[in-house]
Amino acid sequence: MLKRFLWTLAFGCVMLGATALAGGSREVSDQGSASYADFKPPEFCGACHQDIHQQWQGSAMARSFTMDWDQAEYFELALPHSRIDPKVAEVESGCIRCHSPEAFLAGDIPPKRAAENTPANRGISCDVCHSVTGIEGKQPFNGNYVLTLDDTVFGPRKDAVAQAHGTKFNDTYTTAGYCADCHDEQDPYGVWVKATYQEWQAGPYGKAGIACQQCHMTTGPGISGIGGRERPDVVQHFFMGGNSQTKLRGAAEMAVYPQKNSVRPGDELQVKVAVISAKPGHMFPTGSTEERQLWLTLEAVAPDGSATRIPAQLAPGDSPEKRYSLTSNQLAYQDMGPMMGKPDFAGAAREALPEGDRIYRMMFLDPQGRPTIAQWNCASQPFDNRLRPLETRVEVYTWTVPVEMQVGPLALRATLRYRKLPQSVADLFQLGKIPIVEVASAEADVVIK
Repeated sequence: MLKRFLWTLAFGCVMLGATALAGGSREVSDQGSASYADFKPPEFCGACHQDIHQQWQGSAMARSFTMDWDQAEYFELALPHSRIDPKVAEVESGCIRCHSPEAFLAGDIPPKRAAENTPANRGISCDVCHSVTGIEGKQPFNGNYVLTLDDTVFGPRKDAVAQAHGTKFNDTYTTAGYCADCHDEQDPYGVWVKATYQEWQAGPYGKAGIACQQCHMTTGPGISGIGGRERPDVVQHFFMGGNSQTKLRGAAEMAVYPQKNSVRPGDELQVKVAVISAKPGHMFPTGSTEERQLWLTLEAVAPDGSATRIPAQLAPGDSPEKRYSLTSNQLAYQDMGPMMGKPDFAGAAREALPEGDRIYRMMFLDPQGRPTIAQWNCASQPFDNRLRPLETRVEVYTWTVPVEMQVGPLALRATLRYRKLPQSVADLFQLGKIPIVEVASAEADVVIK
């Protein structure tokens, strides 16, 4: 019998395809190596694990295949692109490997759209997560999970007992590596387009051994399932992250401190804004950073409530790539044209935000050197100014107070905001209004004499 791979931070053995094990178990990892019938629907699990099932239902895990942007990105961009460009042909199945593992393992590639309500809609289901026992190769990425299929549910408890299935402890579930195989991704050009696990490893949380689960799957008192005993540390299955407004609010902290407490109209005023990445254990933003937007706005607010935007600047000696740190509405994402069957597509506004604010991002360029929102078509990443874990970033603004500025108190207000997708892209696919989340804000007062 093959030993199941205990997934710690050191990765070792290789498992391929579907491997038969003693007792009727088999290990699966390849496309088409299982069937939908091998997986219990989440409702089956929810009959006993009612609280956990309800938590999961509202999570991004449950909606990993069915969310509007994921549907549009796959069916309107990635899938057609895979048919016309051999370089990216693998994305036809590669996207599904993580967004609907049951569909991938069942060989349902491409799956039907969410409106057809097939089992692909289960997304990252209970039975998928609790069947993971290892990875293929030494490094977790690109959905290289291995599942052990039988009547056993694997988890982080040594004393778990259930009536509907077998249980077995696997310390995979206590390590950050468990999350890595779908949160680190290398595209067909060899570019790391997702590296959340690697970011965690290199940062203070990784070095301290604070795993992903400790922030994204916190524990609390309760009962895991009907008939179970009360525990003080039941794992919550909300999976709150970049799709959760409550997780985003307060993820960073800020302070504003002007060079002077009073100025005259026409004077030059230096204002510093400290942006502190106080909570994320990885870069902020992380994940699909080609589409995530995190930007800082500084305004001078008069007593009557009128606001004057103070633009961010490039400093002498900044690299040419630093221009990517300023919001711009120049046309971008032209590579979407051929994917959509529109070769003359002129592009969409890069940020669809007021221009001149500081934006924290990793820049993705397509093979022609143009900004792309298609991570599978990223050939280079020339710029990255995202916030590191526990970093304090000090932004320096120099502002000439307008000569017509009203005498009296003036509030210098800094606001850090987040949006998961540029509105210009959402409008192309009729996705509606993308919410803007206020992550943090801070003020300082000056007096105009």
